[in-house]
Amino acid sequence: MNRDMYTASQGARVPSSRPTQRAAASSGAPRDVHLSQRKAPHTACHCEQLSSGAALVHWARSDGAFVSAALSVNATSDGLRGVVATRDVAVGETLLSIPPQCTAFSAVTARAELFAGLGATLQAIDATGDAPGDEAVLAAWLCLALVSTPGACALRAYARALPQSTPDLPALWPAEIAEELLPWWMLDAVDESRLSFAESLQSAASITARSPGEKPSIERLQWAVAHVRARAVRYQVRTADGRSMTWAKCMMPIVDTQNHEQEWLDADVVPILMKAGVSEGDAAAITGSKTTRGPATRVEFSGGGASWVSQRPIPSGSQVTWSYGPLSNEQCLLQFGFVPTPSLHADCLVELTIPEAVIIDALARCPADTASVDSKRRNLLFAAGALGMQEGEQALFEVRPCAAPEALMAVCGAIALRTEADTQMYEACTDAGGEPAGQQHASRARALACSVLTSAAQQWCGQRPKQDEPCDRAAAATAIWDAAQRTLATAAVAARTARVPPLQPV
Repeated sequence: MNRDMYTASQGARVPSSRPTQRAAASSGAPRDVHLSQRKAPHTACHCEQLSSGAALVHWARSDGAFVSAALSVNATSDGLRGVVATRDVAVGETLLSIPPQCTAFSAVTARAELFAGLGATLQAIDATGDAPGDEAVLAAWLCLALVSTPGACALRAYARALPQSTPDLPALWPAEIAEELLPWWMLDAVDESRLSFAESLQSAASITARSPGEKPSIERLQWAVAHVRARAVRYQVRTADGRSMTWAKCMMPIVDTQNHEQEWLDADVVPILMKAGVSEGDAAAITGSKTTRGPATRVEFSGGGASWVSQRPIPSGSQVTWSYGPLSNEQCLLQFGFVPTPSLHADCLVELTIPEAVIIDALARCPADTASVDSKRRNLLFAAGALGMQEGEQALFEVRPCAAPEALMAVCGAIALRTEADTQMYEACTDAGGEPAGQQHASRARALACSVLTSAAQQWCGQRPKQDEPCDRAAAATAIWDAAQRTLATAAVAARTARVPPLQPV
């Protein structure tokens, strides 16, 4: 089933596999990284105080990485693990560089690992035609590396520098906890995440069972799979024969210690936030300029390597952050185990699903003057895929903060057609940047879109987590509920003055 956004020019329908019209949220990975050969950086999420930060920096430098003296891998001001500036950093400074020759820990390099016969074990499993996935291979390698002696395993230094606690990913939450805490629109994705986690866990256990030496406990295997899931990034790696490239996963020290910071909302949306009921103080806390807020570094690629360069001034003692990519709150929680602060940010996303019955009801509530007009607007909706859905399907619209979703505006524009004059102007419209009909039509469409978004904000997000233990889970769930409510509410405000694009067939 096509999961693309239902846009004014392309429709998408999603099945609803849960009751009360639940829609699965996608749990996308962080930004793809393209580095040559077998080398690539990766992202991290799980924050914990790091006692061996200096040793990890020393190891990275000895491996060929450049780590600026302005960086320290240490506890941050809020007591979490991260990279901290030891002095004021100016814009444009290169703080970290990973050249292609640096070690990249991937499933490809694991197959060359001699310790505990890992490479031979993996090759034997591959020969059966049942090759394990990257996540399982890296998790098994981490478990073996953790109990290795100095110099025996390539991954040992990295494995022993990882936090010893297991990232609290929703895949490890008891099902009843997830049901009570998380929004219903996340639950299908949590189920999928739990299933894939169990598959990786079983596969990693099978790998370590065939290796000599101490067998890791189920708790240790969970620790390893969770860290791989939370840290690995997809990258292009050259195959063993050296003649082609394939996508794989990799983990990389130092880079993984940088915490994520999302893109903040621009300051010019403050009026929309306040009209949506956001207080002046909260509006100031979630907006700002990119020169003062947002990710501290950007990634630059050159010569097959990657460098992290400061893109705003970084005061001494503050975190050196970067963006894992344009990830929603739901994606961050599913993959990394945290919700960004603030939870309302530029990459917030609500996947608003609307059943066909709601669209049919809207047509009835906005009656056309003639049967001909009603037929024409229904044909528009059928051609765009907003009507004629299969049982259980729903129209999907992506909604972001302070912006009216054009797809929804286009559907509302078709529904709002009332007179023959409306349809004649609509059919004659060829300028995608203009209104497809008159001002009265546009006014009706905007009011309808605003009503749909306002209703969703009230009906979808009226609940709150029922359980408050452990408190960090409840806090994350509450942040997602609140951000979704504010996203829909601010989009409703934006819809009052937004353009109404023509609805195009799929």
